[in-house]
Amino acid sequence: MTPIVTPIVVVAEYFQYRLIGSTRGEGPLETDGPMNAADGIILVSTIRESGPVSVSAHVFSTEPAAVPDTEWDVTGQVRVTCTDPLQVTTWDADPQGEPLTPGAGAWHVRVYMREHGRTHQVPYQVEPPEEHLLHLWPA
Repeated sequence: MTPIVTPIVVVAEYFQYRLIGSTRGEGPLETDGPMNAADGIILVSTIRESGPVSVSAHVFSTEPAAVPDTEWDVTGQVRVTCTDPLQVTTWDADPQGEPLTPGAGAWHVRVYMREHGRTHQVPYQVEPPEEHLLHLWPA
């Protein structure tokens, strides 16, 4: 499977953005750290209430090694079953970038988060002040 190397910039609202692979959103809720998942939908919490978040995703054929905690502030992992390819979206479900997965199926999703400039928020900042790294692999 080919990793996505170009970051997607998604605008977070209400401290979150979504990963959507189904319109159902049914099934048991799974929660781990900054992630909440029900079938086909993952809500990813953000550090900041609103604004741009740089999201990079890498898709693997098997579970990848964990990234050292010293490089990232927050981590979480969930499993989700999708009827469609998993896609980064805004709060309003507006797709951002290309789909992350090649199709339907069950996926493990791990998120790593870090924030730049924690001491103050810089208005009109060109670079997103928050970065997320997603690791995905088949469940």
